Amino acid sequence: MIEITVSQDNTIEFDRDLITTRAQQVISLLDLQDQVVTLDFCTDEEMQALNKQYRELDSTTDVLSFNLDYFDPQLEKQYLGDIVISLPKAYLQAQQHHQTLEDEITFLLIHGLLHLKGYDHADVDQEKSMFSLQENIFSQVVKNK
Repeated sequence: MIEITVSQDNTIEFDRDLITTRAQQVISLLDLQDQVVTLDFCTDEEMQALNKQYRELDSTTDVLSFNLDYFDPQLEKQYLGDIVISLPKAYLQAQQHHQTLEDEITFLLIHGLLHLKGYDHADVDQEKSMFSLQENIFSQVVKNK
């Protein structure tokens, strides 16, 4: 299950229904249907503040993942974590990669979900494994557009 929020300061439009559909596809491919993931779209300024607070990097970035792995007994839901995407950064990267904003968001969402599942790209072997899986999932999801 995915819960999507968009910062009130964001002015960039995207197809939220398409992103929701794609997110559910990715969640299914990663066998995460029983877990809740929040996807928050923010501004570059908000992302820079998060990046500084949690990674001690005073710059914006495209996507951050925050692993929660928390079971809420009242709601009886397992929360895997939060993914935060900078819409301005995604918009710029979409133009640079010659693809739609929705495709770029999908790519970043997959990247964030893989981090929540424990994948990393700290060394060459990890990067090769994670990025290969990321590309594989991306091609499966965007071919359905």
